[in-house]
Amino acid sequence: MTYQQLTGAAAEQARFGTLLRHWRTRRGRTQFELADHAGYSQRHVSFLESGRSKPSRAAVVILADALEVPVAERNHLLQAAGYAPLYTADPLDSSRLQFALSALHAVVESHRPFPALIVDRGWNMLSANSNALMLFQRFLPSLGTQVSDKPLNAMRMCIESGELRSAIRNWPQFAVTLLSQLKNELARGDHPTLQELITLIESDPEYRSVGRDAAELIGSPVATFRLVRGDMDVELFTLLSTFNTVTDASLAELRVETFFPANDSSRALLLSLDAEIRSVS
Repeated sequence: MTYQQLTGAAAEQARFGTLLRHWRTRRGRTQFELADHAGYSQRHVSFLESGRSKPSRAAVVILADALEVPVAERNHLLQAAGYAPLYTADPLDSSRLQFALSALHAVVESHRPFPALIVDRGWNMLSANSNALMLFQRFLPSLGTQVSDKPLNAMRMCIESGELRSAIRNWPQFAVTLLSQLKNELARGDHPTLQELITLIESDPEYRSVGRDAAELIGSPVATFRLVRGDMDVELFTLLSTFNTVTDASLAELRVETFFPANDSSRALLLSLDAEIRSVS
């Protein structure tokens, strides 16, 4: 091996070590904790971070799994270690992803008579069942007349002043839970939309005046939000689902958000909306 090749290999190892240390500290792990979780010795992890050792391709994948590195970021680790990218990032209309996308749509439709959405990591709404659309239209009358080439952002509608936020009766308490959720998601990896949504909440006058104190008023086992407009009153909680194992960055960005009634009257209202949908379909 030539001198240039030797120095190039050393630079690659150092770059990988820097990235590995970045994700380890971001996850709040010690070298010992990472080594124990990944099945290596602390000495080996130390040598990898310092650039004294070069990881195998399999070791890069194992360490990325142990640190829960987002799929979109894993190729950077591989390339820094001198390996070709392993993970894809196909467009959502790619034929390779259709079987997986069909599964997401099946979950959304099977959740009827209750609402369900498909959103990306930045909470842009990509698809929804008819129950979700009808519910939102009842509390967001302008939804049906909006014309935009951009998808609706489900989180932004709940944060920014407007028709939907004005209908959320427990907004301060709800904002506390949204903020925690957004920060937890951002901790997985940087995302400009997530940071923007966090800033929107933290700079909101209502949150700044009562939001922090509102955290003490959350008494239910799951966070709920209550929508009230006219004679319509519904309280809901949500469940997020993602793919458990995925090697494509585009699929890793997707979530299914399913809505459930938090009480009997809310369940009755959602069932009545579903009956209305079925009567005209």
